[in-house]
Amino acid sequence: MIFQTKQKPDYIAPFDLVLLTKTKKIIAQYYKIQDNLHLYYNHQLISGFEKFIFKSPERMFKYFSSPEKTWKAVNKFRKRAGFKKLERQKYKLIQYNESVFHKSIKIEPIAIYGYRKEARKIAKQYNLPHFTTAKKFYEKI
Repeated sequence: MIFQTKQKPDYIAPFDLVLLTKTKKIIAQYYKIQDNLHLYYNHQLISGFEKFIFKSPERMFKYFSSPEKTWKAVNKFRKRAGFKKLERQKYKLIQYNESVFHKSIKIEPIAIYGYRKEARKIAKQYNLPHFTTAKKFYEKI
């Protein structure tokens, strides 16, 4: 779901935080790991991860002004920490920013995204626009 809120996040990152985890295998398709989420999302973060955590979008965009710049920085960071460079198919994980809220927030749904049939059904059910990816939503606005 893509939503709007007037509340500020506790922090934001220029990509899915799973890219900062101490793991050799990154799987982000929920449907592939839904029965084992604890195995894939319970990893420690690589020491020094804080350089990718920001209090505001303005600060983050000052350092990471484009997905390509972000891609190079996260790969350099992972390589220095002893991990392999990310496979190009993981590039989609840096094409959106991750906002983290530690408290419940009021949201206004504005769109649904996902490439599976269920996403289209949910969008139709709630009369929301549907996009196959968050990137397509971003390009539209």
